[in-house]
Amino acid sequence: MRRRLFLGVLLAAIPLRAEERVIEAGREREVLALLSPHELAHEVVPGWKLWNVKIGARAIELELAGPGGAEARLTLTERGDAGESSASFGIARDVAAQTTGRAAADVLVAALGKNDSGSFWRPRPHAAPVEPPNPARGIAWPLGVAGLSIAAMWWLSRRA
Repeated sequence: MRRRLFLGVLLAAIPLRAEERVIEAGREREVLALLSPHELAHEVVPGWKLWNVKIGARAIELELAGPGGAEARLTLTERGDAGESSASFGIARDVAAQTTGRAAADVLVAALGKNDSGSFWRPRPHAAPVEPPNPARGIAWPLGVAGLSIAAMWWLSRRA
């Protein structure tokens, strides 16, 4: 039990490797351009709207809203061994059994295939190394002044 707990904590503490590719903040327009000519809150096919686009560091989730509260979802991740894919993305579908929901998802996948050049993913930017705080920094001047003051007082007391 302890070994599993230790392994779980160790795995959770491992940061993303520097060469892993992520979706950086500020790429919302680029993500929406992949779905062009379809826009947020507009119908993709009659009755089905592109309702939400959630952008995470490793995945993009497209949510479609249909009639009567029906929903469909497409999840785009870095292209891997997924059965369905575009030039940059592996595509996972969570589509209701309704034919129109599948048709709406098909239309978005076709737009993605047309607009995706294959260069979406970028290597994780390297962060500048953080210098550890130096506890002596900022204290040398006051200590030097205090030391010189004490030396001057001692010298003056010896003269008198």
